[in-house]
Amino acid sequence: MEAGRGPGPDEDGAAALDAAMDAQCLSGVQPLIGGVHDKKLADLDIRASSYFGAPDSRIFGFKSMWRSRIDNKEKSWCSVANDPHPEIEYTFPGNVVIQKIEIKSGDTADERVSQFDIQYQQYHGEWKRFPHRFKDSDLDKVDYEKVSSDPDVGWISTLAQPAIVAKKVKVQPMEWYSDEHRACAKIELYGCPYLDLGKIRGPPGAPGDAGAPGDMGEQGPTGPQGFPGKPGQRGEPGADGQQGPPGPAGQEQEMVDCSWGQWNPWTECSSGCGTGFKLRARRVAQMPQNGGENCPGDMLGISKCETDCNALAAASALEVGPQTDEPPPRSGSAPRAAPWPSLLLVAAAVHAAWAGL
Repeated sequence: MEAGRGPGPDEDGAAALDAAMDAQCLSGVQPLIGGVHDKKLADLDIRASSYFGAPDSRIFGFKSMWRSRIDNKEKSWCSVANDPHPEIEYTFPGNVVIQKIEIKSGDTADERVSQFDIQYQQYHGEWKRFPHRFKDSDLDKVDYEKVSSDPDVGWISTLAQPAIVAKKVKVQPMEWYSDEHRACAKIELYGCPYLDLGKIRGPPGAPGDAGAPGDMGEQGPTGPQGFPGKPGQRGEPGADGQQGPPGPAGQEQEMVDCSWGQWNPWTECSSGCGTGFKLRARRVAQMPQNGGENCPGDMLGISKCETDCNALAAASALEVGPQTDEPPPRSGSAPRAAPWPSLLLVAAAVHAAWAGL
């Protein structure tokens, strides 16, 4: 024995029940389809998605859907093998109220439906799926053993209230057991014809006179706070306030004396031969603050320097290049004194001091 399976419910299939609030069977429920010899619904108003066997065969329900009735003792209705959407559709003369459904196995207990869905339609409206899937596993242990072992025992499910109000109903097997991969079932729907109580009661009467006003009730609780209003206009500026007391005396600043930075290196001697001058400079590292003393001493330092004329003459003799008309200094002659440092040398020394060189 193998288990078959039909399509799962679509996303729109879990729609809420569209039953009227007054849909009820006041005198109790009764079969809506009927038996083989007590038909409440004609065979032509029962249609199946498929019929097992040849198309002209009546063995499994083709043109003889009485085989799907609950009290049938002969071959029951079965779908073709591997029908992807097996179903039986019932069309009633008018809307009916459906409160219960009973389903039995096929010819043997091994040919039984274990799960099914219900779809319904009111007149020409849209098809809607009942939100609950019916499963034999929801039965208690005793009823389940009876249903699974005796083909003459069906399981009855009561629809949740309010009941379905529909003109057309589809019972769709979703899981079943069959060695032939086909769904087989015998079904009965229980309920009653739907009565439009609005038509039975007649149109509403004219409204009555207004009653006398009642006594004033107790004051209700405070309502929630409303939205904030628009901002108000800007007010006039206020008068000047009184002068505040003097603040505490500030902290006295410390005197800082001027200080020099490091001396820069001496410049080259101003004379290439004999006595000349060289310079060095320094910069102020800390300016005087808060009445401090100025830096002592000078920014520039000047010193005499001597250059060896013999060494200069020897170096000149080794040079290759254009000759000069000036003869080299004679050995043993007195060197000429270099002039006083030029303004260019002084400016260069000062610039080097301030540049931090």
